[in-house]
Amino acid sequence: MKQKSNLSIRRFFTVALCLLVPQFCISQQGIIDSLTFENFREMVLTNHPLMKVAGLNIDRAESNMRIARGSFDPKLAASLDNKFFKNAEYYNLQRVELKLPTASPISLKGGFERNTGAFFNPENQTPDEGLLLAGVSVPLIQGIITDERRIALRIAEAFSGFSVQQQDIIVNETLSNAYVQFWNWWNAYQKSAIADSILSITRLRMDAVRSRALGGDLPLIDTLETFTQILNREQISQEMNIQELKERLALSTFLWDASGNELLAIVIPDGIIPSPFMTSNRFRVTEDNYLQQLENIGATNPMLMQYEWKFKSLRAEEKWKKEKLKPLLNVNYNFLAVPTNPGSDVGFSTNNYKWGLEFAFPLLLRKERGELQMTRIKIQETILEQNLKTQETKNKATTLYESLTLLRNQLEFAERNQNNYLLLLDAERDKFFNGESSVFLVNMREQQYADSRIKVVEIQTKIRTSETELSYMLGTIE
Repeated sequence: MKQKSNLSIRRFFTVALCLLVPQFCISQQGIIDSLTFENFREMVLTNHPLMKVAGLNIDRAESNMRIARGSFDPKLAASLDNKFFKNAEYYNLQRVELKLPTASPISLKGGFERNTGAFFNPENQTPDEGLLLAGVSVPLIQGIITDERRIALRIAEAFSGFSVQQQDIIVNETLSNAYVQFWNWWNAYQKSAIADSILSITRLRMDAVRSRALGGDLPLIDTLETFTQILNREQISQEMNIQELKERLALSTFLWDASGNELLAIVIPDGIIPSPFMTSNRFRVTEDNYLQQLENIGATNPMLMQYEWKFKSLRAEEKWKKEKLKPLLNVNYNFLAVPTNPGSDVGFSTNNYKWGLEFAFPLLLRKERGELQMTRIKIQETILEQNLKTQETKNKATTLYESLTLLRNQLEFAERNQNNYLLLLDAERDKFFNGESSVFLVNMREQQYADSRIKVVEIQTKIRTSETELSYMLGTIE
């Protein structure tokens, strides 16, 4: 009986070593597969669907730029209008025209016109060979500083910059959510491992207590005390395991595998463990660089940077609305010439020309002044939104930074408490095996030590999530 009791005690100490040194337990179980934070980050950056969506924003911006530049493309137009009735050709109107918009307000134009027949408007009459024209259209008042197509290009450029910031926002939000979820899984896994290890210790102690009780060294009531602890810790272990499963599945939503052109979701299988908590410089912020980053937050946080592109778009729109307050006065001038023999110079002359003026001006300008006022209201709204968002972001960043300082201090205290509870637990176990303590006190010390370990895990998780959120606020997450 005594030999069996000693065997149970040795087994008890082996499992207790797993509680005190979890790495020993892992190595003994032969677990070799783990998901490191860096591997997880790389998988999210490479294959997450939202990363693909972020790239589409750039494609959309490039498409808008192409549309805006299309306003400067040359345009070729041709028309043919012929009427033939009762063996008579009423008219045959032929026209070809090439328009060349430029980056300036000036537009160039060239073309050919030939009209024949018995019946058509005399003003459209041309020589039998046809008529060549080469001319220019110039705005004299409205549109001389800028025009609609140049404004459209400026707005498209602003939208392109805005899309880049939108892409960064999507990437940063996805990374932030993924990192926080990784540490939530790590937190749940560690708690589950602690609960499982203390349950194993309690079950093993049941054998030792039963042997000693049957040998008369302990009262039989201690077996009931230990069995009750087993049931209680079994329930806690199951709850922790369920929570770990939930967090693991939630983390799986960030993992995708690229198979050809198709993205396939990855589910993290049971048995894969998260990498251990380690001191990392990836998110660590010192006081000096934090103050510098906080000062430059408008130039690093894409949520704030996008306001500058909004302003560029609105300023361009305001400029065009102000331009529309001016009268419209355009002049068109075209040189005329008759086609000559192939290889000869076209005989354009200042004596042969066609010109005209176009004038328009709304007398009350109510529409134009209203549109300008609406644009200026949008600018004021954007300024207020920018100021509010900047201050909110700075306040959140400051709160996170200050809380990180406190959490690191709390972690130091929690680790010291954990070591102290470990010493108390070792002492209580020694007293128990010397017959100077009880199962109740040993259980209490074990629970205190387990709680202190859980406290350390919780603080470590808060540190990682706070570091992630702070880097997200500062726009430095990567």
